[in-house]
This record gives sequence, C-alpha cells and structure tokens, in this order.
Amino acid sequence: MLRNPGSPLLHDVPFQPSHVLDNGSNSASAVINVISYEPPTALKHGTASCKTNPQGPIANAIGGLQFEMDVRSVGALRIALALLTLHDLYIRATDTMDWMAVGPGPHLLDPADTPHHAPIHAQLFARGSYLGAYLHLLLCAVLAVLLLVGKWRPQRCAALLYFAMACLQAKTQHFHDGSDKLLRHMLAWSAFLPLGVRFIPSEDKSIAPAGDVLVRGVGVAGLQLQLLCMYWSLLSRRHGSKWYGPDFSAIYYILMNPFIGGAWGKALAQNLPELCRVLTALSMFAEFLAPLVGALAPATRWWRILPAVALTGLHLGIYLTTNLTNFPLLAMACNLVYIP
Repeated sequence: MLRNPGSPLLHDVPFQPSHVLDNGSNSASAVINVISYEPPTALKHGTASCKTNPQGPIANAIGGLQFEMDVRSVGALRIALALLTLHDLYIRATDTMDWMAVGPGPHLLDPADTPHHAPIHAQLFARGSYLGAYLHLLLCAVLAVLLLVGKWRPQRCAALLYFAMACLQAKTQHFHDGSDKLLRHMLAWSAFLPLGVRFIPSEDKSIAPAGDVLVRGVGVAGLQLQLLCMYWSLLSRRHGSKWYGPDFSAIYYILMNPFIGGAWGKALAQNLPELCRVLTALSMFAEFLAPLVGALAPATRWWRILPAVALTGLHLGIYLTTNLTNFPLLAMACNLVYIP
C-alpha cells in the first residue's frame, strides 16, 4: 500500500490474467496491478481500511465494466491537459480580451449578455474590467501550472480549473470551435482520476514491474464514454450523400471553404478530389469504430493502440489542412486515454 499525506489511499491489488481478483495470495500468476483508491478520511487512528470494490449501486455498475487506463496514460493526460489549457489561455490573453472585458469605449457585447438568465450565472459569467479579466486568466494559469506539476492535490486542481475555465469560456460563447466544451469535460472527468500517481512500485518487481498498473473507476469510464458520445453524436448530425455516399464529397467542400480550409487543404482538394472522397469514407469509419473499440478493448492488449493511431491520424490531418487549431490538438491529446 502506498500513501502520500493528504492524498487518496492506493492499493496494489493482485490481478489474475482472467481478470478475477485474488484477495488471498500474491501468487506468481498475478501479472497486473489495479489501483483502488478511497478518500483520505478512511484513515483513522493510524490504520487504514482497505477496500478493493467501490461502494454504491452506480459505482458498482460502472466498476463491473472493463473501462481501463494504464497509470502512465493518466499521468500523460494530466500533463497534456495542463499544457493545452495554458495554450488556450495564451490565445485568449492575446486575441480575445475585448470579448471578455468591458472597457471605456463601445462594447462588443452587452455586459448582461450571458448564456442563461439565472442570477448566479449573471455573476459568474459577468464581463467586468480588463483588470478582472486578466486576474481571471492568471488564476486559470496558476491552476494549470499546478496541474502540470502534479505535486499539490492534482484532482482538486483539475476540479477548480474546470470551474474557472467554464466561467471564462462562458464570456466568449460567440466563437467557440468545440475545443472549449471538450476541454471542460476532460477536466471534469480527470478530477476523478488518481492524477498524482506516477507509478506504483511493486514489492516483487519480477512479477509486476513499476508501471504495469491499470486504473479503473468512474473517471476512466467517464472519459471513454465522453469521447464515444462526442464522435457518435457528430455522426448523427451528418446527413446526405456528401457524408454517407455515394458522393462522399464532404471533406472536399470543407477544404474549399474560404474560412475553414488552409493552404494545404485547398491544394489537396484542387489536385486530388478523389482522395478527398476516400478520406471522407475513412473518417466516417474511424469516428464510428475507433472510440468503441478503444472503450471496450482491454488495456493490456497491444492492439488497443490502433484506435488511438486512427483518431490521431484523423485529427492530425484536420490540423494540417484546416484553420482549426485548438480542437485537433486537444482531440489528439484525448487519445492518450486509449494508450495501452
């Protein structure tokens, strides 16, 4: 058992290849460790109660599903989300401040223009002075740096950063590209992961070397189901022959759009229109199948990396051929969820 002061209790749970818990022995057949953690309040009078199964009907139902992440993928995801948050804050500080603050001159937006009309939203999403906006950005940056380092209660930092970024993004609802909502959701689910864990040393390194540890729970299930719902809801909004054939011309028209298509994208559409049709069909296939396979495949199988490779290639192509910057970068980082 490994415990840092003020952090959740972590238990090395021996795991059989058949995915059946062996609570009675540490036999040589155990090849995988699974993290099971509980709140620090379980520690009383210097003793800890070790619980390997989550409590509650919802937690038990989710825990019965095989949603898994390697502990190293959890650490990599924490770093990636922190860096992308800092990148997002830099863009806002240098390009969109006039949308988030109210100066002495004409206002781009009415200060009372908020997504909802509830009194609490009018306070949380209010556009104040430029000083207040910069202080808000600074608060988000400090939380992102703390999350990046991962030394001071990273779960709490992720939760606070989610709240701070939600308030910040609500002030600029007029030019979101999808990355804003996805970043919020990833931060929210990450708050349920053991973000401070780098590796779990085993007493017998010949049986379970450091790093061969799986993480399960509500956070992992939420991340993987979030990505599955994102891709499938996107597919449900597409209609007509441009996407579903026989034309398959959607990517061609997207790349030829003067606002979306980049220089490389326009060159691709003009010189290789037939390739755009193939890419349209392949993107539909990848968005349907890859997140499903990634969510259901065991984290110990090498072929679980295939969904990550397919989706990373898809979003790398979007990044290189369009003017969308934040969303493809964030979507590529989200594929760390599937790395075995």
